[in-house]
Amino acid sequence: MIWTNADGTNDSVGYVPGALTDSVYYRRIVYDGIIPRDTSNVVPIIVHPRLNNNLISPDSTVCSGLTANSLYAPVAMTGALGPGSYAYSWEQSVNNSTWIPATGINDSIVYPTPTLTDTIYYRRQVSSGACTDTSNSVKISVLGPLLGNVISADQIICYNQSFDTLFTGAVSGGEPNDRIYKWQQNNTGSWIDTVASAGFIPWFLRIPPDTAGLLYQV
Repeated sequence: MIWTNADGTNDSVGYVPGALTDSVYYRRIVYDGIIPRDTSNVVPIIVHPRLNNNLISPDSTVCSGLTANSLYAPVAMTGALGPGSYAYSWEQSVNNSTWIPATGINDSIVYPTPTLTDTIYYRRQVSSGACTDTSNSVKISVLGPLLGNVISADQIICYNQSFDTLFTGAVSGGEPNDRIYKWQQNNTGSWIDTVASAGFIPWFLRIPPDTAGLLYQV
């Protein structure tokens, strides 16, 4: 073993090494110029390779009352003590600042999200040997449930007579800019899209004279 002077300030009682990227051995030599010098025991400082690829799946959006896709890192972890040594810990936060252990099974490589009712953030900590790494955080935006999808009103008309316009209540929830409306009709026991859907305004429907009893839904 070949010895060299330790980096930095190396002539004090104690020694504080800087950040290390490789394993190294240390010892201390004490002498006062009169008695023979004394060499200490050897202390190894083992450096594990840093952890890599702890990047988890991207942000997503779900409707209230549903689960999001399971969270995972698409690329396998490397570093530290290697495969088989990694310990996982998933955390959650409502503000991307204060973190607590994630609900449910939170110690696996993949995290199955629970049923969600509010927007939430997740991240993953990975430990192996002397190394710990915290992933990026992902945001799962939770949209309010669709409400107000009620149409009116029931009507009785004569054969080949037009019926009054069907109206819907004010719909709320979800993402308004992504909202899609589809009217359907039923006079055979099965629901089909109406032929009058093209160009209709989302909150009402008017159908030409028909010759059979029909049910409508949106």
